Amino acid sequence: MLGGKIGVTYQEKVNYLKSYKDKYYRWIFLNNQIEGVKAISYKDDISGPRKSINDYIEEKTCIECDLNEIEGIIDEIRDDRLKYVLKYKFIQFKSLEEIADIMRYSLPWIKKLYKKAINCIP
Repeated sequence: MLGGKIGVTYQEKVNYLKSYKDKYYRWIFLNNQIEGVKAISYKDDISGPRKSINDYIEEKTCIECDLNEIEGIIDEIRDDRLKYVLKYKFIQFKSLEEIADIMRYSLPWIKKLYKKAINCIP
């Protein structure tokens, strides 16, 4: 969590927000495993030992907490424009160009809002 760290850099904030995407895709994988959807099968030596359903549920629960934490940090931003830029970028995985189109702002303006939004993260 970033909130507890003192002197978090701009890049650390970006990396933390970017981690949402990997966690989200891992959550989807775990959810599919729990629901019994077959994933691509790999040799045992590559994928490691099989996990129990309880292991998947436990990991999924931890990831849900991480995802909720990142979403909560973004939701704390008071300026809706800044909040939406970060939600589109890190929660919906949109490019800055797509965000500019969605929000009907110029790309340079979205870039300014993006930088300002990152700096609003505690």
